[in-house]
Amino acid sequence: MMLRLFLLWGSLLLMTVPSFSQSSQLPYRQVSDSIITRFNRDDLKGIYQLADTSFSRTISENKLVSYLKSNRNSGNIIRVVSQQEARGGFPITLSLR
Repeated sequence: MMLRLFLLWGSLLLMTVPSFSQSSQLPYRQVSDSIITRFNRDDLKGIYQLADTSFSRTISENKLVSYLKSNRNSGNIIRVVSQQEARGGFPITLSLR
């Protein structure tokens, strides 16, 4: 279940963040912070609205919202650390409270 959540968040972040150099972390941070804020305040439809059209064609809003609701039982997201920050990769690690 947690692996599916990691993959979902990773795909959301990668699909919504435009290409940028490694020196510019601002777009990644803005999108990441926006997703975390919306998840923690139960604005799950707002997360779907952040996605681009290719993501929207892959999964419906109802499916994503339903999936995210089922993961809310794990708690709030308190921290996201990408391996890019730690070691130069892109997979995401979520810490839930």
